[in-house]
Amino acid sequence: MGANMAPNYANIFMHDHEEQIVLQNILFSHFIFWYCRYVDDIFFVWKGSREKLLQFADYVNRTHNTTKFVLHFYNTQIEFLDVHVSQLMRCKRITSTNDNYLSSKEKMLDMFRKKGYPKPVLRKAEDEVDKLTREALLSIKKKEERCQRIPFVSTYDTHSKRNCNSIIKGNTVLHPTQGTPIKLRGYHTCLSKNVIYYLKCPRGKGYVEKTNRMANRMVRLRLNEHRSSIRNAHSRVTSVRQYWTECRYNVAQLRWQVLEEVKSEYTNSDKKLLQRECFWIWKLGTLAPKGLNESWGLNCFL
Repeated sequence: MGANMAPNYANIFMHDHEEQIVLQNILFSHFIFWYCRYVDDIFFVWKGSREKLLQFADYVNRTHNTTKFVLHFYNTQIEFLDVHVSQLMRCKRITSTNDNYLSSKEKMLDMFRKKGYPKPVLRKAEDEVDKLTREALLSIKKKEERCQRIPFVSTYDTHSKRNCNSIIKGNTVLHPTQGTPIKLRGYHTCLSKNVIYYLKCPRGKGYVEKTNRMANRMVRLRLNEHRSSIRNAHSRVTSVRQYWTECRYNVAQLRWQVLEEVKSEYTNSDKKLLQRECFWIWKLGTLAPKGLNESWGLNCFL
């Protein structure tokens, strides 16, 4: 809660959360005899059993995905906002001499004893505060500067959604000319590597290619290169770019799909990628003139 408005936001959130969800549960609300809260510290008196209290705590921690509560409960004492510790620390802060501190501390401890605080709890709080110096309590705590660098904010997003919008979804690929569905295995995204992917034009012609295993490249980088090639008239001529230019297609009409991922466990992954590329070119019939693949090599099977 470093920001000035953070306590206000936390207070509003907690009030709405407890009024709408926590205190409205008919299974537990009748066990709450008294309830109060200070920002995100909650104190309540429970009339039910220990088991019901633990069930209530489990229920509260399941009411929100990110907000979690820590339960501390006692039969003989009250610990809210560390009252006994904070009051003893206040005694040390406001007294200028050690004699005055000892006198004020004894009066404070006596007050807690009369209110029923157990001696071990008070002794622990006393030992904790005695270790602190008055100078340390009066000093202004500065926040640690973890990072000295200046953040760079760019308008370029490496996780572009263009590839997501053009993906052909599903666990099947349709044959470009026959229209028969072919079952695919595995789950793939634009971040997948070592894959065989399939490009499709609006007329249904297809193009099959593998990614570069040596460069360890994700398929989205290769897709971005295809888009750049289509847009740039001076880029290297490829069959995809040439076909898109001749048909006057828009780059947004490019659709793609991952056909298969070749696991790196193979001893010769490069050869395996070439073999699977040839298999899918044959399987989908993407060799020219039916498709956009200009050629294929069968040496990888030798």
